[in-house]
Amino acid sequence: DPRVDAGLCAKLRAFGAELDIVETQAPTGGWQRRRCERLGEILQKHPDAFWPRQYDNRLFQTVYEEELAAELAEVGEITAFVACVGSGSSVCGTAHALRRRNPRVRIIAVDATGSVQFHQPDRPRKQSGHGNSIIAGNIDYSAIDEVHWVNDGEAFSACHELARREAIFGGGSSGAAY
Repeated sequence: DPRVDAGLCAKLRAFGAELDIVETQAPTGGWQRRRCERLGEILQKHPDAFWPRQYDNRLFQTVYEEELAAELAEVGEITAFVACVGSGSSVCGTAHALRRRNPRVRIIAVDATGSVQFHQPDRPRKQSGHGNSIIAGNIDYSAIDEVHWVNDGEAFSACHELARREAIFGGGSSGAAY
């Protein structure tokens, strides 16, 4: 969608990607629905193309279960895990693996104000990298203990603080989690 980061576009083009940016949101489902509709058109024209189905493919969780959670375990005992929710794969996959090591770990999901993922009304928002106008099938609600909603101003203010205090140049989801 038009909110895509210019730096990411440059990197993708450098790898030879052809970008197709949708111009309008769908009346319901916003940018995600419109992108999925456009993707459906492309897949019809190119039946041999592959789409990993990032919103509803539980296999994405296994990467986080096997790799990220193992790296986190090297830190020591983890009592709480805070993560933004986009497709649900990273937070839920990591949650499952962390719970095998410590059944009492608290899993805190961070969502954008105006995202429908935790059954709030769909509203315009500027954050990207998390939050959705569609409910992703990868979200395992039973794996999450708490949800915190962060508005655009809070997320972007936190990004500036991270850059100023820690020299971490993250996007909106980094600020939201922080």
